[in-house]
Amino acid sequence: MKRRQGFSVDQFLDAMPTANAAIREQAVGDDRVVLVAPLKKRWFNGPPVTWFVPMKRERRVGLDALGTEVWRLCDGRHTTEQIMDLFAQRHRIHFHEARVCVSQFLRMLTERGMVAMVGLHSRESQTDRTP
Repeated sequence: MKRRQGFSVDQFLDAMPTANAAIREQAVGDDRVVLVAPLKKRWFNGPPVTWFVPMKRERRVGLDALGTEVWRLCDGRHTTEQIMDLFAQRHRIHFHEARVCVSQFLRMLTERGMVAMVGLHSRESQTDRTP
């Protein structure tokens, strides 16, 4: 079984969460959104199977006000650490409490393919290459 290589803590804090471009947002009220992600079309997602069994074409994830706040900061310009700092300041909690909440939320979004964690180390390694 292949083991996935993860980020170290420093790399995770320096990584920039970037929203998947295929995700659509649907506003639900002033401070909530529903994220709509298209599902891959599989060989069994077509006729004649769909004549008998309805298949979903998209996945929906509803976010509360706090999740929406973090989602909107996943723009590829803020590092994970900056998002945690902003979250902690806005809600008047310690950085470590914000780290737990935000990291778990980002992990869920990453596992569902809605956010990609773009690491700074990958950019540095590209510039360090010598011909």
